[in-house]
Amino acid sequence: MERTELINKVKELLEIASDVFIKWLSFVFPKVSENWWQTCVLEYLTFFQKMQADQIHAKVLEDFSLETLLQLANKAWYDIATATYVTDDKREAIRVLMEVIPRWNDEVPASVEIVQKDLKNIRGFLRLFGGEAVACSDIAALLDELEYEDSLFESSSEMARDGGQMATKRIEEKDIVYIVSNPETRGMVFSVTDLGDTIKYEVFVDGGLQTFYTEQIALVDESPDIEWTNAEYFRSMLAAYQINNPSAQNLYSLNAARIDFVPYQFRPALKLIHADEPRILIADSVGVGKTIEAGLIVKELAARKDLERILIICPRPLVAERKWELEMKRFDEEFVPLSGVDLRQAISDTDRDGEWPVRFSKAIIPYSILDGRTYTGESSKRSKTYGLKDLDSAPHFDLVIVDEAHHIRNGSMEKEKAFAYKCTKYFCDHADAVVMLTATPLQTSDTDLFTLMNVLRPDIFIDEETFDKMSKPNKFIFQCSQLVRSADDDWQKKAVNVLKQVEKTQWGEAVIANNPMYGSVIERLERKHISREERVQLISDVETLHSLNTMFNRTRRRDIQDFCVRRAHTVEIDFTEKQQTLHDILLEFNAIVLANLHHVRMVPFMISMLRRQAASCIFGLAPQIEDIIARRFAQLNSELGEEFDLSHLDDQVVNVVERAAQKLLKMAQSLPKEDPKFDAMLDLIEQKNSQDNNKIILFSTFRHTLKYLYSKLVANGYRVEQVDGSVKDAQRYAFKARFELPKSDPDAIDILLFTEVGSEGLDYQFCDMMINYDLPWNPMRIEQRIGRIDRRGQQSEVVNIYNMITSGTVDAEIYHRCLMRIGVFENSIGECEDILGDIATQIEQIAVDSSLTELECNQKLAQMADNEVRKMQEMTRLEDEEKDLFGFDLSEFTTAKEIKDAENIWLAPQRLRKLVEQYLEARLGTGRYILGEDSLKNLRLSAKARPIILEDAQKLSGGKNAVRSEWEHYLKGKKPIHAITFDADTAERNRDCFFITTMHPLVKQAAQYFANSEAVHIALEHTSDSLPEGSYLFSVYVWKYTGLQTNSQIVPVCENEMIVEDLSELLQYVSSSSPHDVGGSLDWLPLEKQQVKMWKKARVQYIEEVQGMAAFKLESLESNHHRQIEKIQQQIMRQGLNESVKRMKESELENVEAAYRHKVAAIKQGIEKADIHTMLLANGVITIKKG
Repeated sequence: MERTELINKVKELLEIASDVFIKWLSFVFPKVSENWWQTCVLEYLTFFQKMQADQIHAKVLEDFSLETLLQLANKAWYDIATATYVTDDKREAIRVLMEVIPRWNDEVPASVEIVQKDLKNIRGFLRLFGGEAVACSDIAALLDELEYEDSLFESSSEMARDGGQMATKRIEEKDIVYIVSNPETRGMVFSVTDLGDTIKYEVFVDGGLQTFYTEQIALVDESPDIEWTNAEYFRSMLAAYQINNPSAQNLYSLNAARIDFVPYQFRPALKLIHADEPRILIADSVGVGKTIEAGLIVKELAARKDLERILIICPRPLVAERKWELEMKRFDEEFVPLSGVDLRQAISDTDRDGEWPVRFSKAIIPYSILDGRTYTGESSKRSKTYGLKDLDSAPHFDLVIVDEAHHIRNGSMEKEKAFAYKCTKYFCDHADAVVMLTATPLQTSDTDLFTLMNVLRPDIFIDEETFDKMSKPNKFIFQCSQLVRSADDDWQKKAVNVLKQVEKTQWGEAVIANNPMYGSVIERLERKHISREERVQLISDVETLHSLNTMFNRTRRRDIQDFCVRRAHTVEIDFTEKQQTLHDILLEFNAIVLANLHHVRMVPFMISMLRRQAASCIFGLAPQIEDIIARRFAQLNSELGEEFDLSHLDDQVVNVVERAAQKLLKMAQSLPKEDPKFDAMLDLIEQKNSQDNNKIILFSTFRHTLKYLYSKLVANGYRVEQVDGSVKDAQRYAFKARFELPKSDPDAIDILLFTEVGSEGLDYQFCDMMINYDLPWNPMRIEQRIGRIDRRGQQSEVVNIYNMITSGTVDAEIYHRCLMRIGVFENSIGECEDILGDIATQIEQIAVDSSLTELECNQKLAQMADNEVRKMQEMTRLEDEEKDLFGFDLSEFTTAKEIKDAENIWLAPQRLRKLVEQYLEARLGTGRYILGEDSLKNLRLSAKARPIILEDAQKLSGGKNAVRSEWEHYLKGKKPIHAITFDADTAERNRDCFFITTMHPLVKQAAQYFANSEAVHIALEHTSDSLPEGSYLFSVYVWKYTGLQTNSQIVPVCENEMIVEDLSELLQYVSSSSPHDVGGSLDWLPLEKQQVKMWKKARVQYIEEVQGMAAFKLESLESNHHRQIEKIQQQIMRQGLNESVKRMKESELENVEAAYRHKVAAIKQGIEKADIHTMLLANGVITIKKG
C-alpha cells in the first residue's frame, strides 16, 4: 500500500464520520433550542471561524469541517446533556477524534501503532454515533492489511510523534538525550540499533545502561538558555496543578461517581461550594435523585479536604433496606449502620477518649434510636451512661446528612420526636457541613419549615419573624428572573420595576439593597443592549439575591425533561373453581383461628397479609399451607402465658378448626396444575421475547410467589434470576450486568424477578417492560418500582407496565377503586409523598376492618381515593403559588451554563488517564501498564513495581478511606493485574474495578509527582482550517485569587488574539514540534508585559468586589448577631427560669459571641488577603498549518 493510498482511505473514513456526526447533531441540537443555529453554532464559533462562516454564508452544518463540528459539540456539551440523555463516552470520542484529525494532513503518522490507534478511534467514534457497519468492517480490513506494511513507516526520530518531541536530526551515539516522560532525566546514547519500524537506543542513565525506543527519548536542545519540554509533560503539569490546588469555581464531582451524568443533580453541589457556609436543604421531588445529589456533595467536599467523619441520619426503613449503604457504594464510600447499643457505645467512647470512635467514622443512624437515652443518658444505682448533652467534648463531624428532614419537629408533643429533633440539632451544631433532604417542604407548616432552616443556619434564621421578613422580597426576585428568562417585549424595563419593589420590603431595604450584586443587576438591566450570554448571566445573578439561594435547592420532576411515557395495562384473571374454593377455605380457616386469638395485636395485619399472599399466587402459597396450619394449631395450644387467652375455647371450636384444616390440606395437595394467571403472563412474555429487547422486570411482594414463578419460567426455557434482600451486593451487580447483555449472548438474563428491597440502588434504563404480579397497597412502593425503569436515560420512549390482577380478591378492589383513580401508573406522583403515605395507611385500615361489608369497603376505598386526588391537585396548585418563596426555575440553558462554567477541562477522564500513564512510566520506566482498548482496562504492575507505587501512596496526606484501603491492599498483594476504568458508566456496571477519578490515590500520587514550581518551554504545532497560519509565541499563567474564597484560573496570553481564544482548548491535544523550525527571535517579554497589564486591571476590579461583598457580609452579620443576642438575653431574663436552663443559655450566649468574633475576624482577614497572585507555567511557540 502506498502512503498516499493510506492517507486517502483515512480521509474517506473521516468524511463518513463527518456525515454520521452531522446526522447526530441534527437530531440533538434542535432538542436544545428552537433557535439552535444561534445557541449551539454561532455562539460557540471563534472569531476566526465566524469570519470564515460569514465569507461562505454558512447556513447548514454541512458548511463546516469535521474539526469545527467536533469543537462545537464539545463546547455545547452541557447544553446537549441538559436537553437530552447522552453518555460521557460520546464526549470522550469527540475529544479523541479532535486529536486524530490533525495527524492526517497529507502525512502518515510515524509508527504503525499510532495509525492503528487512530483507526480504532475512528471506528469507535462511528459505532457510538451510529455509523454504518460497512465502514467499521473496512477499518477492520485496513487494520489487518497494516500488519504487513512495514515499508509505510520511516524509522526516523525526525518524524512527528504522537505527543512526542520532533528533533532536528537523527539521534546518534554519544548524543545527550532526555527521557520524554521525565525530561529531567538525561543520559548519553551508547548504541543505536535500527529494528525496522522503530529504533532501539542503549542510554546511560542513573548509573547504568537502559533500553529505550523511538518516542521515548529526545535530543537535549543545544541552546544553553532554553530547555524544551514535550506537550504531554506540560499537560500533566497543568492537570496536576488543578488537582493539587482545588478551586472554589470548579466542580470536582463531575465524572467522579458511578452514576449517569444528569446535569441538574450537580446544582446542589455548585450552590454548596459557592455558599458562605457549606449547609443546604435539598427539597427535590421523589425520583429526582436527592441521594445522588448528597453523594455528589460528598465527592465535592472530599476533593477539597479529607472527610474522615460523616454521619447520615434517616428513617429506620431506609436503614433496614440498606438504601443509603448501597447508594454510597456508588461513590466508593463504605458506611456502617448503628444500632441503639452501638450509638450509646460510641457516645461512651467519645466521653472516654474525647473523640468519636474511628470504627464508626462513617455511620448511618435511624431516627428511632435518637431517644431520651441517647440525648440525656441513663442513671441507675449501679451506673450512669452519658448522653450527648453530657459530653464535655462534643463529637466533630466533617459532614452530617439528614434524610427525610421533615420528620424532626421542635417542641413536639411527642416526646421521642422531640428527642430526635434535639439529637439531630446537636449533631448539626457540631458539623462543618450539613445537608438536609426532604421531598415535602411545601406540605409542612411555616413553623416546621422554619425549624429545618433554624437547625441548618441558626445564625441567620434566628426566629420565625426573621424568617418571614427574609421571605418577603423573594416574590419580586423570582418575578424578575422570570421576566429576564422570557425576554418578552420591554422585558428590561419590567424587570427593573419589579426588582426595585424589593426595596419596599423591610429585609430588602435593610439587607438586599446593600448587596453589591443588587446594584450591578439594576445597572446591567438598564443598559440599551444586552446579549444572550449577558442575559443568561443575569438570570443567575438575580437568583443570588434570593434569601434562600445558596441554602436551598428545589427540583420538581415535572420541571425536568427526558422522562418517558408510562403505558399501563390491566391483565385481570379469574380464579379457577378449585383455586377459588381453596382461596375461600384458607381465609375462612385463618379467620376462625385468629378470631380466637383476639388478644394478639397483630391479628388484623396477619389476616390482611394472608389475603394478599393468596391473591398474589395461590400456587406459590399452596406448598406452605401445611406450615400455616401447623403454626395456627401451635398458637391455639400455646403455653406462652398471658399472650394468648385460651380459656374461652371449647372442644366444639377445636373440632371445627380441625375439620377445616383437614379439608384445606387435602385441597392444597390435590390442586390442579391449571394456572390462568401464569398462563396470561406467559403470553405477555412470549410476545416480548420476539423483540430484540426482550428484557422484563417482574415484581412481587412475596418470596413464595417469586420462587414459584422462577421454577415455572425456567421450565419454559427462559433465563431467569431472582433478586431479593438476601442476595449479596456482588451478585446483584453481576445479575444486572448479565441482564444488560444482548439477547444473543448465552450468558444473558431474560427476566429478573424482584422484591422491593432487592431492587434498591440499581437502575435499569435499558429495560422497558415491567410486570407487577401483585401490587403493594402503598402507592409510593408502586412509584419506586416503576422508577427502576422510568428514569432519565430510558432508551425507549414508552415503558409498558402490566398489572396482573385476580378478580374477586381484595387486591382487585383496591386496584380498581383506589390505585387506578390516583393515577400512579400513568404519571409520576412522587411529589405527593406525604399524601401517598396517608393513602397507604387508609387502605390498610379499610381493608382489615372486619366490621365493614364488602360493599361498604368498596365505597370507602373509592371515596378515600377521590378525596386524596383532590388533595394532590390542591397541593400542586399551592406549590405553584408558593414558588415565589421556594422556586428556582431549572431553565436548561442556565443549568448548562452553570455546569459548563464549573467544568475543568484538565480533569476530564482522558486527561487523567494520560496523567497516570506518564506517572507510571516516569516512576517505573518504559512499559505498558494500562492495557485494553475498551473503557474497562487492566492495570498491570509487577511484583517489583508495586512496592515503588506503594511507597508513593503511603506518602499521601490524610486518613484512610475505603478507596485508599483497597488501593493499598492491591499494592501489597500478590496479583499483578486489577481491572480499572476512567469512565463513570463502566464503573457503575463493574463495581469491583478501580474507578480512577481526581480523588483516587493513584491520581493524587501522579499529581504530587508532576507538581512543578518552575516554568517550562514548549513548542507545539497544529493543523487547522479555522485558525490563521503562522508561528506565534504564547505564555500560560495561573492566577490564584485569595481573599474570601480561594480560586485559580489558567490565563493564556498570545501575540495573536485569534489564537488566544482557542489556546486553552488547543493545549489539550496539539502535538509537539521542533523549536528550530520557528523563525524569528523567541522573546516572551512583550507577552509578560501584556499579562501584567491584564493582571493590574483584574486585580483592581477583584479587590473592589471583595471589599464591597465583605462590607455587605459584615453588615448582615452584625444585624443577625444583634437579633440573636437579644433573643437569648430575653430568654435568660424570663422569670422562673430553671437554673440549669439559665446556665445553658448563658453558655449559648458565650458561644454565639465567640462565633460572631470568629466570623468577623475571618471576613476582615479576607479583605486583607484579597489579591491575585500570578505564576508563569510555560512559555511556548505554536505553529498553525493549513488543513
